[in-house]
Amino acid sequence: MIAQRVLLGGAVVLCGVIAVAYAAGLSAPFLMDDRESIEENPTIKSLWPIGRVLWYPAAGGRTIDGRPVLNLSFAVSRALCGPSARAYRLGNLAIHAANAVLLWMLAARVLRAARGCEAPRTDGWPSGPLVAAFVAAAIWAVHPLGVMAVTYVVQRAESLSALFMLVAVLAAVVGIEVDASGRPNRLVSVVALAAGCAGATKETAVAVPFIPIAIDRAVLA
Repeated sequence: MIAQRVLLGGAVVLCGVIAVAYAAGLSAPFLMDDRESIEENPTIKSLWPIGRVLWYPAAGGRTIDGRPVLNLSFAVSRALCGPSARAYRLGNLAIHAANAVLLWMLAARVLRAARGCEAPRTDGWPSGPLVAAFVAAAIWAVHPLGVMAVTYVVQRAESLSALFMLVAVLAAVVGIEVDASGRPNRLVSVVALAAGCAGATKETAVAVPFIPIAIDRAVLA
């Protein structure tokens, strides 16, 4: 398990690096975005009644069609920060930062398992797998290919689905380790809920069941 002190410090560093990398693009106007999903979307102008946000007729071709969790996230962004492009990008930035932290935690567990679940260092410094996982997550977080996850507003469909997928996979990996230790696994509901939210955000969530199986077969087992 990652020590709370190390996790908090690493998360702060990751978020700071991401904020610096993407700050310049936050204030740009909407560019090549799906206007019908954001600017001309009447269902996100208010969070209440919630049914209007989650259940709405498909208009054909909109990014939000068939993705109620994505639509809800846009409504939350608008309610908290207003209708500007910057407001939505701040939400995208927060999701991207959360993805980087989750990726770090997942990679650290997998790398530790690959090295025989070595014990954490006792001198206060992070272990080798933890450092390697952090570097990998940091490179992924600021890679130019990730720019659209923050600046291209409707690409939240990808990053938000990835958030729930990472939660589901991390919970599944932890659950596999818990089962292996003989303790009861109580993470099934977390996996199911996260996978369901991912599916209601982007269809790529169909990959969720296969990723933990691949990790288990390749490393954990």
